[in-house]
This record gives sequence, C-alpha cells and structure tokens, in this order.
Amino acid sequence: MKNQMSRMMLLLLAALLLTVLSSCINLKMLSVDKKTQLENQILGTFEQLDQDMVLVSSVRGATQDKARMSPEQREAVMAQMNRMFRKDDVDAVKADGVAGENKDGTLAFLPNNKTKKDAEYRDFAKRTIGEENKDRKIIMNRVISMNVNLSNSDLPVIREMFFALMVQNSPLGTKVWDVDNNAWMDKTEEQ
Repeated sequence: MKNQMSRMMLLLLAALLLTVLSSCINLKMLSVDKKTQLENQILGTFEQLDQDMVLVSSVRGATQDKARMSPEQREAVMAQMNRMFRKDDVDAVKADGVAGENKDGTLAFLPNNKTKKDAEYRDFAKRTIGEENKDRKIIMNRVISMNVNLSNSDLPVIREMFFALMVQNSPLGTKVWDVDNNAWMDKTEEQ
C-alpha cells in the first residue's frame, strides 16, 4: 500500500511538473519572408565580392586568381578597388555637403556655395560622384549575376539595401535622403 501510495504521489508530481513546464514553453513558428531571404542573399554576395577583392589584392594569389576570374567578376573587383582608392575623395565631398546618399544606392550631387564659386572644385566633385556611381552600378549588377535566384526585377531591392549599407557606413552629418519625408537630411546616430 505504501508502495502504491508512493507511485501515486510520483505520478501526481510528474503530472504537476508537466503542467507547469508546458505553460513555460512557448513554441513560436518563425516564417522568413521572401524579402528577408533576398536581403540575406544580397548581403552574402556583397561579402563574396569583398573576399574576391582580398584574394586578388594578395601578392601570392594575384596572378592565379585573376586568371580564374570571369570578365564580369574582374570588373566588379576592380570597381570595389576603385571605390576603396577613391574613399577619401568621396568622404571629402560628403563632408562638404556636396554629395548625399540617394535612395537608389547612388550618390547625388548637391550644389552649394562652394560649388557655385569654385568651378574646379565643382568639376572634381561631379567627377568623383560620377566615377563612384559607375562603380556602384557595376557592383549592383554583379550581385544579380552572381545569384541564380536574382534577376533584374530585384534591382530595386538591391538598390535599397545598397542605400542602407552606404548610409550605415557614412559619417555622421552626411547628407542622406530621408525616404519618410522625401527630403535631404543630415545623418544622425539613429540611422
């Protein structure tokens, strides 16, 4: 009888424990939408482009890696390298408020007093912005060609993501397009 009572108590305790534990466990189904999957693919492609650039720029692997690259891959790597080489100039025109990060992933020319008074500086800024935009477009198109799941119809999403990355990597005070208010604003810490 004592053994049967112990068994009953143990079953009761187990049932109570299961009831308590089941109320603590909350299973939530997580659905990753198509846009999130696309964003992850795009980010992975950007990372691959960076890795390609590192491989090509290494002294040991430069000749072998260049030989194995397709012309499109080589063009995208050169575009990445050009962007790195030009970074100081791009940062300078951004700091002067002459260039702003546009919602389509490109830089926009924003004329100001300095560009109105100094034609040489205006030409420098426009040339820098033009070269930067050319390389950005090469990279965005390469993202499409590297992914079998992407097509030209995905270009708006790629541009959106490129814009977000460029804003994130821009210094505070950089002019950025405010998509909510359809106006230029200075980048703040929240962006």
